Amino acid sequence: MSIFLAIMTLHPFGTEFFTFSDATLNIMIGLLLSAAGAFLAARSSNQWVSIGIATLLLIAALSIYQTTIAYVLPLCLIALVVRISRRELPAFQQPFFQWPEFRALIVVLASVVVYLAVAKLISHVSGVPLDGRTDFAGLVDVKAKLSIVWTALTLALWPMPGLLPAGASILLIVLLTISTILVIFPMLRNGLVLSGILCAAMLAAGLGWAVGASAVGKVIWLVPRVLAPMSAFAAGLIMVGWHLASLRSKALFGVASVVLVLAYIGSSNRILSEQHRLNHWDAQQANRIVDRLERHPRFVDIRSLAIIGGDWRRSARLVTTTGDMNVSAFFSRPSKLGLIQEASGYRFEKTTATEYTDAEQYCQTAPHFPADASVTVLGSVGIVCLVKLE
Repeated sequence: MSIFLAIMTLHPFGTEFFTFSDATLNIMIGLLLSAAGAFLAARSSNQWVSIGIATLLLIAALSIYQTTIAYVLPLCLIALVVRISRRELPAFQQPFFQWPEFRALIVVLASVVVYLAVAKLISHVSGVPLDGRTDFAGLVDVKAKLSIVWTALTLALWPMPGLLPAGASILLIVLLTISTILVIFPMLRNGLVLSGILCAAMLAAGLGWAVGASAVGKVIWLVPRVLAPMSAFAAGLIMVGWHLASLRSKALFGVASVVLVLAYIGSSNRILSEQHRLNHWDAQQANRIVDRLERHPRFVDIRSLAIIGGDWRRSARLVTTTGDMNVSAFFSRPSKLGLIQEASGYRFEKTTATEYTDAEQYCQTAPHFPADASVTVLGSVGIVCLVKLE
């Protein structure tokens, strides 16, 4: 269990959750509820009551963070693989529909169906449309979806060097391969070819779902936090491999897992360290902007502030900047005024739509910051042109 917890929780893909501090608690609650729901569905003695409560927990988890399904479902498949691989033992000789692992899998799938139905119903009644993540029309293009899953798998197992050293990626692939062999090969050796093929297919499906669950919808955004469920699949399979290994091999598994976890810790620290550096740079720029505004003769007239443009990364290229991880707060319009307030203590109001449009028009011809004309005041609106618009 320590192997599972260490690999899953310390994987650097999950570190991105902590750079979105406002969402961290919600995500952790969603993961906790989904884990509790799956465990309750599999382990409670009072099946119908536990199934009902488990379903509610899983629906609640999905309503908080839909990606929790990418964590839970692969682990249910791994648990099923373990059950199938040990069917020759007396304690495991039951009809498949009585297996607690199978029950957990069915409850998880049923919870997803109920959640989607409830979401569609609420959307229909309230008139609030769902976003592209629930648009499954593209599923008919199987080739395109498989291509997305393959891309996700490549990014998950071989991320860019700035996120994870190549040696750690190689070590993970080796551990996953050995664990798979330890699960599948004994079944093939004992003549259980169909069981071996079934288990191999389930493991492949679990890995594909862990990294590519988002491919079912219309919105595809393969950033580290979306690929993070791969850590749960990897942790589960490596834990199973450790249990199936010989005593000497267990020691090698343990050493390899420690090395992998240390690499994960180092990579996570790098991500957080560069986030701290980026925050510092953003705060420094925010203060430079405020200094320019204060020097303007009409500074006292400013009530609202429009900051137009903003690059997503700095010229001092941070190696962990990818997708929307470790990007400048000046790149996102909703975060700009909050950044100015946190850095300087000044609280400016949001501009109206008309005021913001006027500011964009001004910045179309104005030079970008820190040129003199990049900061101006129109009426009661302060305008800052960070990047010259095309």
